[in-house]
Amino acid sequence: MARLRDSGFGYDFLPAAGRHSLAVLARPGYLIQRVELATPVVHELAIELIIGHLDSLGLPGGSLCALELRSPRRFTANDFDDHHRRYRHALGLLGITADERINPVARTNVIPAVDPPADVSVQAFSHVVPVEEYVPGGLARLEDTFVISGSSEVPEPTTNHADHIVARGDLSADGLTRKIRWVVAEMGRRLHAVGASWSSVTRTQVYSSREIGGLLSEEVHGATGQAFAWQPCEPPVVELEFAMDCRRVGQETVLDPAVS
Repeated sequence: MARLRDSGFGYDFLPAAGRHSLAVLARPGYLIQRVELATPVVHELAIELIIGHLDSLGLPGGSLCALELRSPRRFTANDFDDHHRRYRHALGLLGITADERINPVARTNVIPAVDPPADVSVQAFSHVVPVEEYVPGGLARLEDTFVISGSSEVPEPTTNHADHIVARGDLSADGLTRKIRWVVAEMGRRLHAVGASWSSVTRTQVYSSREIGGLLSEEVHGATGQAFAWQPCEPPVVELEFAMDCRRVGQETVLDPAVS
């Protein structure tokens, strides 16, 4: 797995293949905070909202380090390419440089099984904030905060998802178990890469529209020791069935776009 790189904005990231990074980790002197939107906002409008929120805190746009997206439907390869051109342009408005080779921002992108948005929208975002260093004898050292991007049952980066999907087309209990185990292991690899472990995680989210509650309890909780939030969502690429992300952040708040 790639080594961490400095974003230049108070966090390090694990590079991937331009669509997003695999994970982000706050640098010393910074803390990651998460903001959930009361209702999803189309991502161009959400970028304006994020810029305003960061500005109100005296932070640059590049403080944004992670996005949680909700999409209206599964993408074809061409649709996905079009989406990412649009997505990179939106990040550019924040002063974040992203191209086809590298993108520092972590991301989860899934499709709600019920009432999906009409357009790609932002459900939540995370950003870094500077914090004061604590002197010896004061409060304990701040724990490292991080966000691990959403992963489905296919290695990243890859140029042809279909050829690498774990248990492709197998929706049996055995096939779904193999998919879940692979994703849990990938989360573990990313955690290790940012110097963390499952015991560091404060929030785990899993996404699938399949009836896999029993498998989740055994394979996710059993393997990680983590409680998890299960959301009935699909990964954005055809034939993928399961996704997962996790994080440790310093603060989580809710922002109502209607009153912001």
